[in-house]
Amino acid sequence: VVMTQGAQAFITPLTFQALSGNPVHTELLDPEAEAGMGHIELARWADLILVAPASCDSIAKFANGLADDLLSTLYLATKAPVWVAPAMNQQMWAAKATQRNLQTLIEDGVHVIMPDAGEQACGDVGLGRMPEPEDLARQVAAYFHKAQRAIAEKFVLLAGKRFTITAGPTREAIDPLRYISNHRPGKICFPLTAACYAPGAKVNLVSWAGSLDASNCFPRCHDSS
Repeated sequence: VVMTQGAQAFITPLTFQALSGNPVHTELLDPEAEAGMGHIELARWADLILVAPASCDSIAKFANGLADDLLSTLYLATKAPVWVAPAMNQQMWAAKATQRNLQTLIEDGVHVIMPDAGEQACGDVGLGRMPEPEDLARQVAAYFHKAQRAIAEKFVLLAGKRFTITAGPTREAIDPLRYISNHRPGKICFPLTAACYAPGAKVNLVSWAGSLDASNCFPRCHDSS
């Protein structure tokens, strides 16, 4: 959870920490973060960033490349998909500047979840209400289910294919006593082999004697070479 100063005016970080079971991040330059670059670690960690509610101010920052707080910096620093769920006064939503900023985000590949219509905290009635959190959670879950199905469909194409995967360090002899090698552990090759083997591909896994035990990583693949 990342909270802006505006968010903290409505609810405390401690509440979100208790509900999520995870630390809540509020500061751009956190001295407790590793090497003082915690915002970059967060940007790399996220599989998806959902900004809810996305205020008029945050949307404007995203659209214009401003990065003066943790949230806007994460937006610029992440490669993950970004979703925004705008929530604001109905007149602010209809403002030309807001609509221009939203169009910029859409062109930049941001997924905009349209607000609901209804009575607002200010007493106005119209578009601008954030969808219910349960609805946002369902949409995010559906996105990941769709992505998983797409990956599974790609793996089906591996059935019957033949692969040879080399894992761990290699050795090139200089003379009968000396050789050139490297420090690669080969760990990534084992799940790669399992991913090819599971949909029916025939896999030859080649690893040197000091490498990891492949059978411990994926028991079903212990019969691979």
